[in-house]
This record gives sequence, C-alpha cells and structure tokens, in this order.
Amino acid sequence: MKDGRRRYARSMRGEHLLRGGLLLRSGLLIWLLLMNVGLPGDIVPSQDSVIRILTPPDQLRIGRNPLTLVGMVSDPAIETVYAIRLGAPVVILGRRHDELPGVPVPVIDGRFTATVCCLAQGQNTIRLTARDAGGRWHEVEVEAVLDPALYHPPPVRVRLWPTKRRERIDEPVTFIQRLTNTTTQPVVGTYEVSLTLPTGETVILDERPLTLSPKQELILTRVEQLSRYTTGTGYVRIVGQVKNDEGEILDADEFYVSLYGPGAYPFVDISRSAGVNRLPQPGRGLRGGAAFGDYDNDGWLDLYVTDQGRSFLYHNNGDGTFTEVAERAGIMAAGALSRGVAWGDYNNDGFRDLFITTRQGTNILYRNNGDGTFTDVTAEAGVGGDPHDFSVSIAWGDYNSDGYLDLYVGNISPQSPPPEFVGAPGRPNYLYRNNGDGTFTEVGAEYGVDNRGRTLAALWTDYDNDGDVDLAVVNDFGAFTDYPNTLYRNDGPDGRGGWVFTEVGPLVGFDSRLWGMGIGAGDVDNDGDLDYLISNCGAAAFHQNNGDGTFVERAHEWGLDVAVPTTGPFAGTTWMICTWGVNPWDFNLDGWVDYYLSAGWVGMMGNYPIALAQPNLLFRNNHDGTFTEVGRLYGVDYPGFTRGATFGDIDNDGDLDIYLANVSEEGVLLRNDLNTEHHWLNIRLKGTISNRDAFGAKILVTSGGVTQMRELSGADMHLATNSLEQVFGLGEHERADRVEVRWPSGIVQVCENVSADQKIVIEENVECVLHPLPISPPSPSRP
Repeated sequence: MKDGRRRYARSMRGEHLLRGGLLLRSGLLIWLLLMNVGLPGDIVPSQDSVIRILTPPDQLRIGRNPLTLVGMVSDPAIETVYAIRLGAPVVILGRRHDELPGVPVPVIDGRFTATVCCLAQGQNTIRLTARDAGGRWHEVEVEAVLDPALYHPPPVRVRLWPTKRRERIDEPVTFIQRLTNTTTQPVVGTYEVSLTLPTGETVILDERPLTLSPKQELILTRVEQLSRYTTGTGYVRIVGQVKNDEGEILDADEFYVSLYGPGAYPFVDISRSAGVNRLPQPGRGLRGGAAFGDYDNDGWLDLYVTDQGRSFLYHNNGDGTFTEVAERAGIMAAGALSRGVAWGDYNNDGFRDLFITTRQGTNILYRNNGDGTFTDVTAEAGVGGDPHDFSVSIAWGDYNSDGYLDLYVGNISPQSPPPEFVGAPGRPNYLYRNNGDGTFTEVGAEYGVDNRGRTLAALWTDYDNDGDVDLAVVNDFGAFTDYPNTLYRNDGPDGRGGWVFTEVGPLVGFDSRLWGMGIGAGDVDNDGDLDYLISNCGAAAFHQNNGDGTFVERAHEWGLDVAVPTTGPFAGTTWMICTWGVNPWDFNLDGWVDYYLSAGWVGMMGNYPIALAQPNLLFRNNHDGTFTEVGRLYGVDYPGFTRGATFGDIDNDGDLDIYLANVSEEGVLLRNDLNTEHHWLNIRLKGTISNRDAFGAKILVTSGGVTQMRELSGADMHLATNSLEQVFGLGEHERADRVEVRWPSGIVQVCENVSADQKIVIEENVECVLHPLPISPPSPSRP
C-alpha cells in the first residue's frame, strides 16, 4: 500500500457493480439480462471442472469480512459467475435480489474475482454457479472460515479527519491527526503527510521521526493554507502514513477537501459568520441531528443541533448571526448521547416543545415554558423509553385526530449486528398516545406497530388520501432481516377503546428491502397523491403512488437510483454512496418537487466499499417523469459525512436555507441566494381544532392549471426535521388561483386569487383570512 490508500482500498476499486441491468468492471459494460437469468435448475455436480477456484486454501481462512475468491472458467461462453454464501440473501448495491442465484461477477479472459461479504463467524459454504451456452448450470462449493482471532491489526493506527470538507480557496484547511500504538511495544518510524493537488501533483507537507510508547495515542492538529500550493479549485487529497525504518507502510489514512472560489455558488456557506459552525465530538455512525424551529415566537427561525455529552440551541438574532443559548434555556441535554431531534407543540399552547432521542439513555422531552426556557418533563410525560434502547427516529403526528400530537419513536439495537447481518433485529419501537393532559401512554405493541426492525426513519403520512395519517417505517439491514420497510394503514377505532393499524407494505408494494436510512414524501408528478423516496447505502427506492392505494418502484426509470458518486474523486468508480436524509423541496420554484439527499461515509457495507468523498445530491425534477442530479451546479453538494439536513427560512426572505449536520465535522449553514426570477408563496398553518402545528394537514396550491400538494410532517427524514413553513414555486405566475387547506380535523378552507411573493399564515376555521408576514430584503452581498 505504498500509495498511501487505506488498507481495504487496494483490492476493492476494481470490483463489480450492478446498476440498472449493467455490470461494470474497469470500464467494461456487460449486459446482464436479469429477467432471463432464472434460478438454477439442472445443476452439474460440484466436481464439474467448468468452474475452478484458484484461491489457496490458507486464504480461505480470514479474520475479517469480506472474502476474496479468485477463479477461472473453462467454457469461453460463460461471461458471468454468481457467488453467494449459503444461507445469505443476494444483496446488490443495498437491494435484495431473490431472483438471482448469487451476486453476479464478470468473467474476463476466463478469470474472475469474487468478493463475498457477510461470512458468519466459523464455517461457511460459498457457492459459485454459472450457466453455459447450452443453458446448463454449473456449480462449485468451497468452505471458508471467519475467525476474528486471525485478524491482526497494524501496530499503529492512523486516523485523519478535517474540521470541514469544503473550503473557499482563500480559507485555511484544518485537520486532526490521531496516531495510536495498538501494541505493548514501542513503535519507531516516520510519519509523513502529503497532498495531491487537482493537477495531480503531489506535495510532501510534513515528514518527521515518530516514536510511540506502548498504547500511546498522539493527537495533532494541523492548519494548512492550500492556496500556497495551488490556485486551482477542485478536490485535494490529503494522506497521512506511518512507515517503519525499512520504509514499509504500517498504516495510512486519507481524506478529500473540495476547494472553491469566492462567489462560485448561489448557495453561500455562512456557517462561521453566523456562528453555527461548532465542531461536534469525534465519532462515526448514527449522529448528526438538527431542527429549525422558532422556539420563542419572535418570527425568526432558531436551530437545535444534537451532539454527544451536550447539545446546542442557536438563537437567531435576526441579523444573520446566531447566539448559542442551550444552557441558559435549560435545554442542553447534558450527559446524553443525543441523536435525533424534532420540534412539536404537544400541549397546544403555541410554544414548540422539543423531543430528543438518545443512545442507551433516556429519551428527552422538553416542555417550552413560553419565556425562553424549557423544563425536562420526560418522566411525568412517560416518554423516556428503556435506557437500554438506541433510539433514533422521531415522528410527531395525530393518528387519532383528537387535536393532540402523538409520538412514534424508532429504535435500533445498541449492539452491532453480527458479521453476516442476518437476523439482526432492533428493539421494539414505541407509539406514545397523547392523553391531552401532559402525559402519554405507550400503545405500540397493543396496536401492532412496535416494528422490531432497525428503524432509522418513520413518517406519519396520508398515503391513500382518506383523511387520516398512516405510518411508514424505514428499516436498516432490511435486505438481511425479516423487517423490510413497511407501511401501516390507519383503519381507525377498534370499537373497544383501541386503534387498528393494518400492515399493508407487502400488499401495496411498499416493502422494499434496503439499508433503509431516511424517507421523504412529495407529490413529484403533481397528480394529487404522495410519492416516497427512501434513501439507502446503494440505490435508493422510489415508490410512485398509483392513486389507488398501491405503489410501483421506479427509482431507475426516474433517475433516482444513484448508487455511486456522480461528482468528485470517486465519480465513475464502484465505490458506493450512502444517502441519509431525504428532503422534498422545490429549490428553483418552478412548481415541481425536487429532492435533496444528504450523503456520507459509514464504512464497509457488505461486499461494497463506501466512498470516502460523497457529495450530497440535488435531484432536479424535469417535469417529464425523470430527475437530473445538479448539486454541484448550485453548491449544495457538500462532500462531507452529512447525516441530518434541515430546511428553513432563516433570513425571512421567503426561500429555504439549509443546515447540514455532519459527523465529526463543523455544521454547514447554506444561505439560499438563488435568483430564479420565479414567483412563490411561503405558507404556514396554525391549527385551532387540529393540533397547533397542523401536522397531517395538506395544502393544495393551483396556478396556471397545475395543482401542487404538500403535507405537513413532524417527522425526521433522518435525525433532522424541517421548519413548519411550506414554500410553493409558482413559476412565471404572479398569483395562486386557489389555495386549499385540508386540516386533520376534516375542515377544508379555500382562498382564491392569492398574490405571489409573500409569506402568509392561514388559521384553521377562520374564513380565508391571510396573515402576511414581513419579508427581509435581500442581502447586499447577494447577486
């Protein structure tokens, strides 16, 4: 590994990738006719020599997944071999393919290299099959062993991470270096830091002797002005590596930082000037929660950000800056390993309360006192959960339409899944029924919605347009467990004081098996019903609503199944992308819903490596049943470890700005300065009979003969929730012909001939009285 790449990078760059029926390896495209593969019928016995394994026996015993098998086929007509561990499902790019006999591996010049993931600890049987030109299937089986005792970590570990992965070229890049001696003996060698510029030139930044005493950990911080080495923009690769005295690389790590010029993008990074760029505690995995909400009702959106040990409340000063006030407000969540966060006015007093999920601790409900402070009412409300839980997702919603917000909490397991992933359920989820007196009753098991999948997102949503909210649940490891993504239809009271939810996911086409991460609901085709995009490590799933209570999965047809980075240093490779938060959003105000997906590295997922540089994705709706990814054009393709993304109008200019909650990196606040010359309406609802936040309400806006629909949600797309306002793009139209609100209470309000380019509040059961809100003028720095 003398080029300084990470250890696992050496053997993974050339691996195969299935996308949309194409098999890719080293630029070679081979058509894979999925519908014609069929399952093996007449199998030739294992001793048939058509398929031969060349991997030596000693390499069939491994200490860590995955297993690499090298082999050959004697029949030149065979172009594909299928590899699988017996007992494991076929998972390709995060999706389950039961129609295939294994993961397809291309045969090139008679040879193949198969990467087999998810071996269980102990003995495993690996089966390889192939079909010859005559239609006969050939098979060979080989035994392999996974024994963790065989894994020997390097004597020293190198870990690098920047405080930010995108910087303006005239700003310095700061990164942290952690060097750890993993042994009980001293380590002596050389530590080298180098960078590779966008031109391909390599520069040595530092080279120094290194001595680490047994088990010593050394942490270094480096600030580097990269404009000293380049005037160009693009990606810079920074590598740190430790060599022994013989020049052998003991370990290495790397990261990428994207450099851009001033004024390059219409979404402007104002994180540092706004004061919301605090660096979170280092770590990885399921972190990065954030939520916009006006907690003090002063007309300016504030921001809550979760972290380990304590969390942060940023008060909007109304001048483009924020002040951190969590301790003063009593909402710091001290000592908690906080994860997801969502504002919701559970007691209908007009002041938004806050719920936080935590890892292996009590979840927290803060009641807003209405004076800028909060009180922890978790115990008296009865929503703390089990302290052994690892709670992640939050969904506020009024499932019984009694005017009070109920609460659904999704849990995963605090334990890591087994190496084979199979049979790795989470802990039961919770449904807390709001009793209307400040307390809740847990009824998840009673109502049959205590899904035990590793739930990373949940959403109350009226998928069938019957006026009540149903429940969508998104589960991680769905391809490997008995818990795919699913949908619970709300069927109303059971006549005995309870409630009926019917699981209909498999019946209506909503049971995709993914590494499900997040979910977003939007009427992307403007046909009056909600469609759903579910993020994944690999290709996302897009469930288009047929309008009859069923769905068809069309991510590929719509261009939403991006499985590898489309821009940056890993574009065009087989390194997979992991998407997390899903935000439906009409960014260009043309009257059609677009999608924004946050992305970020998480490690290895099965037999595919995850790209180190993963730009966030913006899919522009083309109005013709397709999307185009355009994040780079607008500067919203932040290439960090983003998890949660929250949207809100922080400067009261009518459009939505974005805050990105990143793992082990500064948060990023992107101010929306896009000038589309399109008209818009920014609408907020105020419930009086329905719940105060109006979660579950639908707004329909008609202009120029096209009707758009939005549903207000109190759920996190993944660890993050958006503000209450809904922005409708009107294109060239200067007014909305009709604005219709369908409240959870059943009340329908209609306003006609509403002028564009204003922020309004519509109050329930008040006959078409609009309350315009002040709009801030554009910043002088904006185009």
